[in-house]
Amino acid sequence: MHLYLDQLLTEQSFDLILTYSSPIIKNEKILDMLSFNLHLGLSRFYRGGISNVLALSLNEFNKAGSTCHELTAKIDDGKALFEIRDLKFENFKNIDQMNYYIIKRSVGKLIEKLNKEDFNTYTIPKGSLVLNRSLTAKTIIEAEKNIKNKFES
Repeated sequence: MHLYLDQLLTEQSFDLILTYSSPIIKNEKILDMLSFNLHLGLSRFYRGGISNVLALSLNEFNKAGSTCHELTAKIDDGKALFEIRDLKFENFKNIDQMNYYIIKRSVGKLIEKLNKEDFNTYTIPKGSLVLNRSLTAKTIIEAEKNIKNKFES
């Protein structure tokens, strides 16, 4: 339950809701609004909060990026507004640099879509659901090692 959101929505309405790294939202008022979630990961491959870390730990660089999708009551399940793909990993020394780049590029793409009032979405395949509790120190270390190796090659 999101008491703050429920309270906020009883007092105001919004033209657009954007979430990032948010728990599951089941509030029907929000879900009925124009609402999107910015997911750090390509939902077509992995859904959940550790998508990019998992992809990098498995050397699946083509499966890292971001997806801006419609907000639904299921994890990273809505139709896509856009995806950020084909990252140039030789530019990133670590995951933080990659995430900064992805967020910056995603926000730029979202602003572009907002300015054009382009909210056309498309269906993408639903990737595997990866739960946050499956994140281990080994996964993070492996992801950091792989991105460093890619940077140095």
